Amino acid sequence: MGSDAAFVRAAVENGARGLVLEAFGRGNATPEVTEAAIEAIGRGIPVAVTSRSPQGRVEPIYGAGGGSDLASAGAIFCGDLSGIKARILLALLLGSGADLSTIRRRMELHGN
Repeated sequence: MGSDAAFVRAAVENGARGLVLEAFGRGNATPEVTEAAIEAIGRGIPVAVTSRSPQGRVEPIYGAGGGSDLASAGAIFCGDLSGIKARILLALLLGSGADLSTIRRRMELHGN
């Protein structure tokens, strides 16, 4: 709660090829983090959204900086994949040279 965009922007500025956002509950972030994630997506960087909650799946439900705004911008909602599993899968897909549509399809498939 109260997170700003510093870590997201630092990752992008330092060459991150993909990001995993461990969001609140169903996949929500602060407006500042959402804005930075949308900027990353605009630069072609896949942003995978998971929940930091121990159980439950992410769903793009809420606006005002929430999951709905992330989904509208093109974030990948990873169902019930944990942040760690999503990070490993994203790293494997990026390492294999997968394009964004393949990354989206595979991450959504494994999260359901």
